[in-house]
Amino acid sequence: MFTDRISCGVVVTLAFISTTALAQCPNPKPGHPQELNRGEAPIIFSQGHSGSSLRDGTITNTDDIILWVPAVDTIFACDSNLVRLDLTGQFFVIWDSGAVGGNGNDDNNNEMRTLDFDESTGTFLVGYDDSQTEGFTDIDPISDGDLIRMTPTSTDNGFIDGFALTREFSEGVNGTAGNLSSADLYGFAIAADGSFYWGSGSQTVETINGNFLAQASNDFVHTEGFVFGGDAPRSLTEDLFFDGSPVPGPGSVNPTFINGQSRGIEELNTGEILISVSDTLSQPNAGDTGIEVVLDRWDIGAIDTNGRTAEVIYPGELFFQTIDTTNAEMLDFDVLDTPEEVNAMISVLGANSPAGLALRQFADPLQVSLGDSALLTVAQFDGQPTTVRVLDQSTGAVIGTFVSRDFDNNGNLFSVSDIKAGPNRSVLVSQPTGDKVGRYDADGQFIENYLAGETVNNIRGMVRTQEGEHLITSDWAHDNIHRYLFFDGSPAPSAGDPLGEFIEGELAPPNLDQPQALAILPNGDLLVGDVGEHKLKRYDAKTGGLIGEFSTLTFIGNMPDIDVLANGNVVVVHGANITTLNSSGIQIGSSISFSQPEGVHVLPGGDLLVSSGATFGQGKGLFLVSPAGVILETIDNTRSYGTIELIDMVPLSGDCELDDDLDLLDWPGLSVCIDGADVPLGVGCECADFDFDGDSDLVDFGLLQISFGS
Repeated sequence: MFTDRISCGVVVTLAFISTTALAQCPNPKPGHPQELNRGEAPIIFSQGHSGSSLRDGTITNTDDIILWVPAVDTIFACDSNLVRLDLTGQFFVIWDSGAVGGNGNDDNNNEMRTLDFDESTGTFLVGYDDSQTEGFTDIDPISDGDLIRMTPTSTDNGFIDGFALTREFSEGVNGTAGNLSSADLYGFAIAADGSFYWGSGSQTVETINGNFLAQASNDFVHTEGFVFGGDAPRSLTEDLFFDGSPVPGPGSVNPTFINGQSRGIEELNTGEILISVSDTLSQPNAGDTGIEVVLDRWDIGAIDTNGRTAEVIYPGELFFQTIDTTNAEMLDFDVLDTPEEVNAMISVLGANSPAGLALRQFADPLQVSLGDSALLTVAQFDGQPTTVRVLDQSTGAVIGTFVSRDFDNNGNLFSVSDIKAGPNRSVLVSQPTGDKVGRYDADGQFIENYLAGETVNNIRGMVRTQEGEHLITSDWAHDNIHRYLFFDGSPAPSAGDPLGEFIEGELAPPNLDQPQALAILPNGDLLVGDVGEHKLKRYDAKTGGLIGEFSTLTFIGNMPDIDVLANGNVVVVHGANITTLNSSGIQIGSSISFSQPEGVHVLPGGDLLVSSGATFGQGKGLFLVSPAGVILETIDNTRSYGTIELIDMVPLSGDCELDDDLDLLDWPGLSVCIDGADVPLGVGCECADFDFDGDSDLVDFGLLQISFGS
């Protein structure tokens, strides 16, 4: 039912075999990419020559940040994504620190050397090699020992076109506050323990014990960590991380271990150290006087710091089209080898940008597209991007991500209160704090802000009427119920109100006070969770008239979710309880006690999916709960979860062939239905009901012309 969204691009086969063995995907998790082997993760990098040609022909400058996403093959027996290093993958220039938005150095000649991605803040740490890099309005000049934080503020289709710069560290006198390097700052990486790895030009550096070490440009240093932007001095360990001297073989005389300068450095989540160099890394052959060149200036290799041996992890041929010393050079890089890094990069670049789509296959959970129906929930902010996630309809297990927060989705995806199917195979997502309802296609790509902004006020609940013509919403801030035309999201006039106000809660009756969750009962009536009045109220969904209280019970606390079952039973989340009522509003059994429940859904087997944002009791997360209230499984307790909704996708109007396309193949079915008469939907004419009024007629024919265009 669910299919993985894989961004397909043109790839060029390379005439070499990858040095990294490919896994045979033992027991991969359903719907997730398999665990990556060494050298199979996406990376970002900078390079050292203006006008360099990447493997796909992209021309880059020395102040670019380039994202490389390896190729993935999904056609394997175990149905899991398999990284293919015999293919080139895709390249994306995601930032050019040249002239962008009036805030950049426009000469494209100052090499960006230092590069590190900080996934906790979604920012980049960069440095340059010129003595004075000028032209930035935020910081001018930038010296070659400075470490600069670049904070993206906006993106354009995956390219960072708005940014702010702040200086984290400056070069200066050795041992003084804020000093990181007194010469060129090349590679830079933040280790898991918070310490720093870095490489620099020739200098003498002071150690934590007051001694001095001469660091050559082919050395790497390990520095104690300290607070970014603070005044605490850096403290160098007594020994260099490793220096450029070789490890002599028996009777051998060997040249410098690194012929040239240290460049990029990175610590993987496994603790392994990767490096790149400016020329070659030479390794002595045991038992003779020769040398073996292990890394050249285009490779990324893993280092054994004890024996100073190395092996290629990312061959340079993956990145550069022309391998020579004048057209390409791998400088600093950062490997996106954790789900947190990949998710953060997607958040920065936009989940629906070309780069975001390419990265989706490495996200956690995996990005998925929707089939004809889907069980959806929301993982709220909690310091991480808000996401709408897809669940297994039988077990509640997390299958993947449907929508993620990103710049392309009109800013952040705010906290989500409700999710419903929209017109033409789309999904509606209400975001009260953003006063918006976003509309997304089945691939999770943003389509539009669905409802007129001035009428969207703190929407907490949404529901489509039984006949399908209207979308009804609850306005928490103004105690009103609004009604919109489902097909286009325009306000549906009622009682002379052009803004679609359907039930005015400020008047008596019905005295609505903070309406929240909405539902449609099997007979078509509208059910409203009235938080202020502590009641479930029933209204006529066609006229807005109050019918009465659905139940005599008093519901204390918020009512964020209501699940109506096929048998007419109603399951209500309220306060610290989950209560089941029959079709007459009479309670069935005892209420389930639960700390801060936010969403509920009854699975086919009778167990309940319950979400929570609590910091007490069972805590936050997504839980499988028995009808008696026993927690059977904690599905995920790393995030706060919200509403849980099972939606059925609404077919495209006019898609009589049900192939998700409008073309001439649909015309035979449409021509039978739209003949000037009112044709009931029961004869197979649902696809011709463009205005969702229960029949197909000449009004639908007019909408048909709009949908099909020319």
